[in-house]
Amino acid sequence: MRTPTTGTAPATPPRTTYPLGWLRGVAALSVVLFHAYQYQRTAPGWEWPMSGVGHQLMTGTDLFVDMFFVLSGIVLWLPIAHAAATGETGRTGRLLLYRRLARLLPLYLVVVLLVWAWTNPTFPGHWRDLALHLTFT
Repeated sequence: MRTPTTGTAPATPPRTTYPLGWLRGVAALSVVLFHAYQYQRTAPGWEWPMSGVGHQLMTGTDLFVDMFFVLSGIVLWLPIAHAAATGETGRTGRLLLYRRLARLLPLYLVVVLLVWAWTNPTFPGHWRDLALHLTFT
């Protein structure tokens, strides 16, 4: 015989989110823009495409690299600190690692393969470079 259910699910605590994603996005976007600007130099003199204040702004983005890494560290550390302060059990380090690998590894592989194919249009290309990037060595 089946027992009746009440239709309410057990209450789960809401997941805490930290509003730093937009700031990390700004930092990451500025780094991408710098790299795009960096590869716009043209031979024979390898001159920068801009000069003056625009050039200074584009080459002064190293602060955003630091900001991205600091914010990423904070985002990774806050759930651990919260779990330690409240005595709750958080996600294991192994689960965190697997989830990050599942999220980042496919994107990494796609980007490496696309950039390698674009920069090596003739056969055989630089296979050693591709192998080094795909094996993280």
